[in-house]
Amino acid sequence: MAECIFNKPEKTLDYIVIIVNERLQQIDSNNAYSLACMGVAYIYQCENKR
Repeated sequence: MAECIFNKPEKTLDYIVIIVNERLQQIDSNNAYSLACMGVAYIYQCENKR
């Protein structure tokens, strides 16, 4: 799993939102939803490591 990009989860969430928005034009809504779910799981992993 990738290392946490930011120490603060809200900053990580902002980063994920940016990624989702950038890729939204390229992918369909199901893939965007999956990407968002992966982002949420990523945040929880960051929180568990703290």
